[in-house]
Amino acid sequence: MDRVADKIDFVHDHIIVLRSGAAGQSQQTAHKIRHLIYSHVNEQGRLPHVKTAARMFQKQNYEKGLETGYIVAGWDPYDGPQVYSVNLGGACLLRDFTMGGSGSGFIYGYCDANYRENMSFEEAKAFCINAVSLAMKRDGSSGGIIRLANITDRGIEK
Repeated sequence: MDRVADKIDFVHDHIIVLRSGAAGQSQQTAHKIRHLIYSHVNEQGRLPHVKTAARMFQKQNYEKGLETGYIVAGWDPYDGPQVYSVNLGGACLLRDFTMGGSGSGFIYGYCDANYRENMSFEEAKAFCINAVSLAMKRDGSSGGIIRLANITDRGIEK
């Protein structure tokens, strides 16, 4: 709805979610999952698994038939850095990298040709900026600005 809306939501100290699809549904779901993750942390007394947050988004999409897609990214002390793709149908897939939203169809070739494992922070940053710039150029519904978040064992830096 808004080309400059911030679609990166905080889920926990080391977990974020990037939202696509129906804005109201995805925003409400992100708030609900954040609450559930904090309740889970209080009950468990330890940091949450990134996978737990991703599975919560998956469950919401599948059970409620939401018109939303998510990228759940984060770091936990159990498995390190992780990126999950949660699609409209409710599949939850661990990926090296992923993309979503209406602009993603325009950049698969770029991403396949330019993604490399173990990129430095600066290389990964340039890769992401280029990919999102290309998507924005071709897709009228993709955002008007680029926001980045770096997640490490120290937390989230936006």
